[in-house]
Amino acid sequence: MPSFKHNGFDYSHYAQLPEDKLLKYVDRADWAFKLAFDELGIDINKYYIDFHSTIEALKRTDQRKLHYLMYHNSMEMNELKRIAVFSYWVLRFKPINRIVGGPPDINEKVVLSWIFSSIKKFRKETSIPHRVLSPRVRKDLLYALTYRDISYDYMTILVESLAE
Repeated sequence: MPSFKHNGFDYSHYAQLPEDKLLKYVDRADWAFKLAFDELGIDINKYYIDFHSTIEALKRTDQRKLHYLMYHNSMEMNELKRIAVFSYWVLRFKPINRIVGGPPDINEKVVLSWIFSSIKKFRKETSIPHRVLSPRVRKDLLYALTYRDISYDYMTILVESLAE
């Protein structure tokens, strides 16, 4: 990997997240899981969220930030890109597991909840008029996330396109 300096830091290789920063990200992810479950009206107590898979998804998302800095003209990941990449890894590692009942596509439903929440926030911040997707489009997106192999680049394009 080539040497790269940005904002006074040398990014010649990926350095693991410091433990305090990783724990802060884990707390945020835990809050995001709970918020999505509340929004979906699903009892979180019927599920087990695998801590190790969540940490791995967070680490991989952080690694992708370095990729953007190095290979995309010092581009920093915005909120939509971060949620897209984190969502991609959540779909890969599937940290949410059913204990009792509940929908089998819960990881996908949570990811869609995050995506829609991020888009709503983005539109509010940028004064883009709010647009509601039809139930058919939402169903198609859930199907695609559940049964299609979507790359993180495609996931980023999808989220940013939905936001515009």
